[in-house]
Amino acid sequence: MSVILITHRLQDLFLVCDRIMVMYEGTNVADRRVSDTSLSDIVNLIVGEKFTARSAAAH
Repeated sequence: MSVILITHRLQDLFLVCDRIMVMYEGTNVADRRVSDTSLSDIVNLIVGEKFTARSAAAH
């Protein structure tokens, strides 16, 4: 069974999903197994660059 879950609460993805797909403007950016990725990996895929606490403070 497949379910599409759209959320900004990324922690929830790790609780309910086996796979995570990141899309941007209808294009598949990434397709990962939850067991093979981390929250920071997903954030970097969404942001499109290496995201750190330092870069967040700069904005």
